[in-house]
Amino acid sequence: MAKREFKTNSGHVLTFKEAKFIEYLVAGKSELEAYHMAGFNCVNPSVKIKALMNKTYIIDEIAYRLEKIKEASIASRVEILQYYSDVMRGEVKDQFGLDAPLAERTKAANELAKRIIDYERELEQQKNANQDINITLNWAREEKEDGGEN
Repeated sequence: MAKREFKTNSGHVLTFKEAKFIEYLVAGKSELEAYHMAGFNCVNPSVKIKALMNKTYIIDEIAYRLEKIKEASIASRVEILQYYSDVMRGEVKDQFGLDAPLAERTKAANELAKRIIDYERELEQQKNANQDINITLNWAREEKEDGGEN
């Protein structure tokens, strides 16, 4: 049976215990809990925990995983636009299962329009910012009419 390899997002190889330590920390366990749950055994765990937390690849992996969790919990631009579109179309019901009133659908349409206009403006600004500026300097000197040098 092939041995399973654990790697960080950046490709650094982790030991099984390091991978578990990171997993438990990201899950909200304390450093000491994560250390013991990962299977580390030591008389003085604080020294080993400090050594683990001083490894750049472990800190980077913890930060990466926490950022991924954060990204997954926040609505994306597309989700927001989809929600406003659904409300505008009357596809979202209120808490009583009734259609959204026309006023709410109109508000959703206005919010959707604002975001689309803002997005298009942002794209235009990015497009303009990415245009290359080429400047050509002509440093050639004109010769004097009498044929002499400059």
